[in-house]
Amino acid sequence: MIAKGGDLKKMFAEFLGKDTGYCHGLGGSMHIADSNLFHLGATGVVAYIDDENLCFSY
Repeated sequence: MIAKGGDLKKMFAEFLGKDTGYCHGLGGSMHIADSNLFHLGATGVVAYIDDENLCFSY
């Protein structure tokens, strides 16, 4: 999103859960969206690993 001209202050506000973020602090780092930049969200990959299991979710 930075490459498309995203606002870093709004991005970090979103990361920190602040109302001034792109999604008013509700999207977090995985779901930042800005329709003005034609950026409709991100797909995050989450992994969980313990002694016996490996699980990926995307």
